[in-house]
Amino acid sequence: MAKATTKPHLADSFKNKAAIKRRKEFDANFQSSFNNSTAAYKHFEDAKKQAAYIKWKAIENLETLLTDFESKARLNGITVHWAPSARDAKDQIVSIATQNKVKRITQTGYTALNELRLHEALTEANIDLATADASNYLNAQEQKTPAHPFFGSFNLSEKEITENLHDKSLGGLQSAESEQYENIKSIIDAKFKIADAHLCAANFICADTGDICVVDTEGGALKGLSKTKTNIIVAGIDTVIPSINNIEIFTHLLALYGVAKPNAVYTKLLRRNREAKNKNTHIILLDDGRTEKLKDPEYRSLLHCINCGACYQVCPLVKTSGTEEHAFKEGPLGLAKGSVAHSSLMCEKCTTTCPVHIPIHNIILNNKKGSGGLMRATKKKSMYYFFWKQTIMNRDIMNLGGVKTRRQINKKLFSPWWGSTSTIPDVRTECFNEAWRNKYGED
Repeated sequence: MAKATTKPHLADSFKNKAAIKRRKEFDANFQSSFNNSTAAYKHFEDAKKQAAYIKWKAIENLETLLTDFESKARLNGITVHWAPSARDAKDQIVSIATQNKVKRITQTGYTALNELRLHEALTEANIDLATADASNYLNAQEQKTPAHPFFGSFNLSEKEITENLHDKSLGGLQSAESEQYENIKSIIDAKFKIADAHLCAANFICADTGDICVVDTEGGALKGLSKTKTNIIVAGIDTVIPSINNIEIFTHLLALYGVAKPNAVYTKLLRRNREAKNKNTHIILLDDGRTEKLKDPEYRSLLHCINCGACYQVCPLVKTSGTEEHAFKEGPLGLAKGSVAHSSLMCEKCTTTCPVHIPIHNIILNNKKGSGGLMRATKKKSMYYFFWKQTIMNRDIMNLGGVKTRRQINKKLFSPWWGSTSTIPDVRTECFNEAWRNKYGED
């Protein structure tokens, strides 16, 4: 699980006013496209209810469905591996690569792969891992977590992208965006040509047929899976669904909430086909704490998540502080599972927008209640709050020095944490009591 790094990330996000402006523009465009797409979707609310029921049914029958999937996948010529932890999954990927003499791997999709932090393990095994998503290319170069399931480099400013490309001789500082994108694509295409294996994350796995569904917005997964002889797919055990007939409804919702389009751009089903003899396909079923959540009735609904990114779009905390300080699953679900739930504003936007009706705000609240040890203040902070309380509870102390002094104290105390996205509220020239008397009289 990623280590919490809230303060530096908050500071970086607050300094970047251009990024916040770009985020507002993005949100407006995304919402407009989303509204247009959902308007054309008949029985949209019914579809969400059906999807929520299917996921509930799948999680309630998880053991049976996973066993069914394993047997059907093996019949389809797919080698199935079980990984109780992220460490086990990394070891299995390295083992598969070693057995097949793989030296170069291309990677697309980050749904389950975010948990593994593969770069270091593969580097130690002398295996080159190349990102094959243009949207995540720059994040991968800096070994940063993607900021969104489908818009991975959204956390980088235009200046950061331009300078990064310039440093890697992929475009001048004044290069057009289209030129920069084409330069990245050319690098990725070159990686595909020499890759020995392709690694990706599955969005859904079908228990009744053993099929593996991979949704992609750029086509990199389709290209990688078709061009390489060794395919490695990582799927969380919570991605299982009862039937292949359920795929359509989930891919529609994934496209709507992920990229604000009525349909996913690229959807691939891995199954038995004419190329099976020439393919060496492995799927790693990743647990990594999911069964622990399954045991807890307060947290098991987290496993209903379809990783569409809907909560990313509306969460005010994600918009300002980003996602890197959360657990491996970013956004409000990261807050719900991680140790920083106390940062949440509890606005319930994530719950109201979730297409599979996960009560995210309730889970975050339960996490707040259960993380008292994590939220205990240090001795220094306790002293600070003690004196702060003593000060504000005493009107005589509050009035010492006048308004000017109080303004200076206010700025010194709060400016290090306040950031540059808004101004610190000014100190009033009169207290509430005085303002009330001046307006309404003594009575």
